[in-house]
Amino acid sequence: MHKLQIISIGEPAGVILPEEVMARLGASEGDTICLTEAGGGGYRLTMWSAEFEGQMRVAEGIMEEDWENLRGMGE
Repeated sequence: MHKLQIISIGEPAGVILPEEVMARLGASEGDTICLTEAGGGGYRLTMWSAEFEGQMRVAEGIMEEDWENLRGMGE
């Protein structure tokens, strides 16, 4: 587990990532990372990927269009 410090950067806030986390992500200063919701109320931090972003847009569109059908799948 890594504790992350939230800092003020003008009006928005930022998070300081430890070097170990940056290395594991393969990230460096200036890169874009994604924070996505994970099960159990948590979040997942990953590197940004144009391919993954496109896939998520398609998935969100399908979920929006077929919400009623998808809602019954877990029952």
